[in-house]
Amino acid sequence: MTAGLAEAVPGGLARQEILVTVHPLQWEAARILVSATTSTILERGRGLIRGDVVTSDEPLLAGTEIGGVLAAVNPYLPEESSNRPSETGGVETEFMSLIPLTVAEGSWLAASPEADLGARQVRLLELLDDESVDLLDVRRTSVLTPLP
Repeated sequence: MTAGLAEAVPGGLARQEILVTVHPLQWEAARILVSATTSTILERGRGLIRGDVVTSDEPLLAGTEIGGVLAAVNPYLPEESSNRPSETGGVETEFMSLIPLTVAEGSWLAASPEADLGARQVRLLELLDDESVDLLDVRRTSVLTPLP
């Protein structure tokens, strides 16, 4: 998880920190994904919104197919845990979860026309759920073989 990203990216609707949830022995993979995504955020000059895809043409993690992330609500936690409320009732800090994507999954989403991206994201999340994919395991294989 980042600590201080909110101060580095001004102008957002709310302060934002990003995190990746993985198996305990895969913490180094989470650090790499957070670092790569943070670099992209700083280059863009804006935080993430739900549904943003950050992807690479090559695996980011050695020995895996993981080559990007999907910004989302953590699928293992209640939605309300993604925000720290402010004293005035608004949002003080938003915690954006990053779901690791394989190169194939990220490429498939990135190739989508913007008008179709939301539908493709829903389809991908359905496939991940239908296949009972362990989203905490960065060693997982793609669900897009062949592409739907």
